[in-house]
Amino acid sequence: MRILALANLLALAAGQASAEETRQLPPHEHGVAKVDIAIEGNTVSLDLRAPGADVTGFGHRAESDEDREAVRQAFAKLGSPLDLVVPPAAAGCVVDSADIEIERHTAEAEAEADDHDEHAEEEHAHDEAGGEHGNDETGHSDFHGAYTFVCNDPQALDSFDFAWFDSFPKSRRIVVQIIAETGAHAFEATPQARKIDLAGYF
Repeated sequence: MRILALANLLALAAGQASAEETRQLPPHEHGVAKVDIAIEGNTVSLDLRAPGADVTGFGHRAESDEDREAVRQAFAKLGSPLDLVVPPAAAGCVVDSADIEIERHTAEAEAEADDHDEHAEEEHAHDEAGGEHGNDETGHSDFHGAYTFVCNDPQALDSFDFAWFDSFPKSRRIVVQIIAETGAHAFEATPQARKIDLAGYF
């Protein structure tokens, strides 16, 4: 079942997470976060990814005391997911697990994600200007959170309020995919319309 596959993938990702690591990730879009939610029985698995610049104000590694404090505060906020993605109180959800990491982009991964029609020309110009990058970091990073909630009354999960925008005002929108027994459903949340209504979907 599709929901089981996503839930298992989220659990695997959470189990392999480290506090901070470098990965070959595709380019991200500043101002846009992505959230995948899988609902199975009374368990909600939530996978969240947001550009570092939207979370801390910068995408590079923390270099100053101010940077490190911004990262510390970000981890503290991300460690309370029910304050960021808020289900109805009637659902009685509690956090069962929370794993947070920083994923760093590499030049190689971003080059591979370029438009294939322009790849050869862009690669040539890039090499002429700056030489080979290898796996050097680009200064871009994502914050990644993998969470599991347990809800006493999953039938009450008829909405999610993305209070995320209160904590991270640099975010402009959140692309949301929710997977349940009825299939996959896509939504978008913005600061002006941050609550998604699931009534009629489940």
